[in-house]
Amino acid sequence: MRLFLAFLGALALSLPVQATFQQGYVVTLGGDTLKGNIDMGSPNAMAHHCRFKSTETGKVTRFTPKELKSFATIDLSRRFVSETVPYYFKDRRLFLEVLLTGRINLYYTYDLVLNDLFYLNKRDANLVDLMFDWDKNKLIALKADYVKFLKKAMVDAPELLPEIEHLKNPTPYALSDLVGRYNRRFDKSAKTAVIPQSPTVAKPDKQMGLSISPGMIIPGLSDLLYSEDKPTNAFCGLSIIKRPREKRNGFYVSVGAYLPTFSVTTKNNKLLTTPALKYSGLDYMLLIPVNASYHFSKNKLQPMVGLDVQTFLNSYDTWFLAGPSFGLSYTPCKRISFSCSLQYIMTQFFTKYIYYDTSSKLNLETGISINL
Repeated sequence: MRLFLAFLGALALSLPVQATFQQGYVVTLGGDTLKGNIDMGSPNAMAHHCRFKSTETGKVTRFTPKELKSFATIDLSRRFVSETVPYYFKDRRLFLEVLLTGRINLYYTYDLVLNDLFYLNKRDANLVDLMFDWDKNKLIALKADYVKFLKKAMVDAPELLPEIEHLKNPTPYALSDLVGRYNRRFDKSAKTAVIPQSPTVAKPDKQMGLSISPGMIIPGLSDLLYSEDKPTNAFCGLSIIKRPREKRNGFYVSVGAYLPTFSVTTKNNKLLTTPALKYSGLDYMLLIPVNASYHFSKNKLQPMVGLDVQTFLNSYDTWFLAGPSFGLSYTPCKRISFSCSLQYIMTQFFTKYIYYDTSSKLNLETGISINL
């Protein structure tokens, strides 16, 4: 999963962004300083590369964090250093914006999936990473315990130690204030941090956003659970979801297109997969699911109730399935959601013979939503 998220981040880096060049300089690994113009555009892109021009009309050179020590604007209002940090499934070198320097350093970067990330270190020690949750207005430790780190790092400032206990899930401003006061205790000229504004633009709750959701639907789950040697196809595909842009609760509407990918059956209490079945010898089948649901909670874990209509198409017949659905959705961050639901099919309508089938069955649907 982390590999998949990292791929999404890399894909986003290839999207065109508006260049905003400012006068600045870069410092190479050999210690040479090159003056010119630096693109101070997309915060996510700047974490992965530095776009540099020696003159205003010159050719753009793209440096990676493995090729530079640092870069900055000419007035030093913004400075970035190359550091190895925990990044998804492995450590990786990124450009981090320097917020505070001194006995304790505070860095910042922005990621499309995890959003605002802050890092602490002292005297070249391992970086401690924190993620800012804008919904709850607090910092969350991703791996290391930053409270334990601060207690050890600030042992030479005993008057500040009691304040660390109150820093459980602080805001970035509270953390930078404490670190800044610690640094100024030993260096009066130490600067106060300017916390960057998240590039995520807040929208009114009434506005809607879009998500794309790769997923899987298994029709006839009840047959699979209670009948031996009765295979059912698993359909994989993609849905487009209309959802509330900011708040998590509210109405969601989705439509998708799915194709049979493999067949699932049970035999001797074992789950077996085989190539997808062909219905009546036909070469293809298309499943179009339409869902309208309501998510009840603003928390990361949300129960949801909805109404599903599924259309199966091929050259032989078209039939419709309809019924309510019940499930759970989990949203660990603003960009990603996971969902799983059971659909209780109550009605089936076949167009070729024009008849209804009211026998009930259960369908299973799972998916991963990527919020745009």
